Amino acid sequence: MPRERGGTTEKQSGYGGQTKPIFRKKAKTTKKIVLRLECVEPNYRSKRMLAIKRCKSL
Repeated sequence: MPRERGGTTEKQSGYGGQTKPIFRKKAKTTKKIVLRLECVEPNYRSKRMLAIKRCKSL
């Protein structure tokens, strides 16, 4: 039976820098843009969502 739990705490502490890789890779670079459409008439309270495809900015 191993005595240590995980073993990364002793490895990371002290001199020598980061020993384990830090996950930095993001899968998606774009977001799905959604427009929220709202009526301007005072008595009409209808809201609609219009989805645009993936893009970096609108």
